[in-house]
Formats: sequence, structure tokens, C-alpha cells
Amino acid sequence: MFKNPKRTIIIFCLLFLIGDRILSHAGVYITKFSSLPIAQLYNKNLDSDILIIGNSRAYRHFYEDDWSSFLNLKVSNLSLPGAPLIHLEVILDDYVSIYGKPEYIFIELDSLITNLDILPSFKFLMFFSDNYSLLIKKYFRKIYHISNLINLYKLNSTQYLNVIHKIFENYEQPKLYSQVSKNQLENFKNSSNTNRFKSKDYNFESLERIIKKYNGKSEIILLISPFHPEVINKYHKEIDEWKKNLNSIFKNEFRMLDFSDSITDDKFFNDPFHLNNLGVKKLKEILLSDRFFEKIL
Repeated sequence: MFKNPKRTIIIFCLLFLIGDRILSHAGVYITKFSSLPIAQLYNKNLDSDILIIGNSRAYRHFYEDDWSSFLNLKVSNLSLPGAPLIHLEVILDDYVSIYGKPEYIFIELDSLITNLDILPSFKFLMFFSDNYSLLIKKYFRKIYHISNLINLYKLNSTQYLNVIHKIFENYEQPKLYSQVSKNQLENFKNSSNTNRFKSKDYNFESLERIIKKYNGKSEIILLISPFHPEVINKYHKEIDEWKKNLNSIFKNEFRMLDFSDSITDDKFFNDPFHLNNLGVKKLKEILLSDRFFEKIL
């Protein structure tokens, strides 16, 4: 049947590569119909006045629709659960290359602490971003080389599936409705006391680059959103040292708005690190009473 095995293998490889390229390009093309912000960004549908970037705490605590309503400006929250600032820097740089610099950039500083685990899940961005390709190449070389050999491998991630899902269902910023339980808080208090509040070097260097690139062109505002009092109690020394270090380096050159201990009641928290929907409303009241939105305008 196979009189010339070498020829058969060559034909198979060529057909595989052709199929890989056709299917992957189709997979990229359909992202233009997705309502997910990351897809909107790269398909030139996310021009905004204000950008919010951070990890899950910014993603859960700052509702872009509320901010847009209060400010009468287009606000986009490009934060992502588990996102390190070095990931967000690439997203920000790509945003600027497409749309130009936004008026304001809000950075929730917990993203300084986040590790690199989510990066491979966003390898599909290599189709859209040379910057993201370089980021994957630097920290995940094996994934980078496999992705360049087999294009469909870039689409093999839950984050890409989420993009596809938002073709069929309109994106709405998710809200948390649970209340932290006494058991959760007790388990948290009894958990090992590792130093959570230590900026990763690659994230801190990313923050320095963002400031160097955009300071004076966009207004950069640094934020720390609320923690449950048990987090403050458990890590108070580490948190104080972390804040002191940030303040000493930036020397009040930027607005650093600290709401870390501004909410104390259990009913406002989904877990020790995240506000629930009621807590987000409470934070909104605090921002309004502090004339936060007026100061932006």
C-alpha cells in the first residue's frame, strides 16, 4: 500500500501543516465576533478613555459600567484573575499601539504579587501580539517553540474557549454574591503564614517600565483595594513593609490610593481577598464620599 514511505510521510506532514494553518486562521478570524474585552481589544473595538488593569481583585472590585456611568467616559477593565503585571504591561502596550494612550491608567497593585502561571493560557495572543510572543518565549520557551510549529496548539487553552463562548453569550463583568463564612475565616487564620505581600521582581520591573513609558502622557493612578480585616491582621507587618517600600521608591510622584482597610464587615466579602457585590457597592459609596470620581474629572 505504501510503496514509498518517505513520500507518504512528506505528504502527510504537508497536509497536516496546511490543515493546521487553515483551521488556526479560521479560529483567529471568529474571535472578531466575541464580546470578551481581550478579543474586542485586538479586533479594534475597545477604544477607551480610562483603563483599569490588575488581577482578580481589580477584576472583581471595579465595575467598568459603573465607572463609565459616573464619569461619562468610556472605561475598560482589562484586569484578569491571576494576571501578573508583566502580562498586563503587554496588554497595555498593545492597546496603546492600536488606539493611542488613554487619559488615565489605573493599576491595582496586588498584580505586583501575582506569579506567571496564567501566561500559557493566553498563548493564543501570539497570533495578535509580537509582544506576547516575546513574553512567552522568555518564560515558557518550550510552549513558544511548539506554538510556532503547530498553530492550533496556541488555541488549546481555556482562555481561548472563553473567547469563543462570548461569541454566543454577551460579556458582562462577573459579580460575586456569596458571603465569607466563619469557617473560611478560621481556615484562613490557621493557614501557614507565608509572606504573600512581596512584589515579584519581574512585576516590579514592569511597573517601572509602565511609568517610564506613560508617565506624563497618561495619568497613572495606583490603587490598593480592600482586604478583609483578617488579612490585615495576619499580614500587617508584611503589608506595611510592602506599602512603605512602594512609597519610598515612588516618593509620592504618583497618586497611590489605599483602600486596603476601608471595609471591615464580613457581609461585604466573598472571601478574605475579594469583595462580593454588596462590598463593591460599599466601595463605590466610599469612592463617592471621597469625591474620587470628581477628582478624576
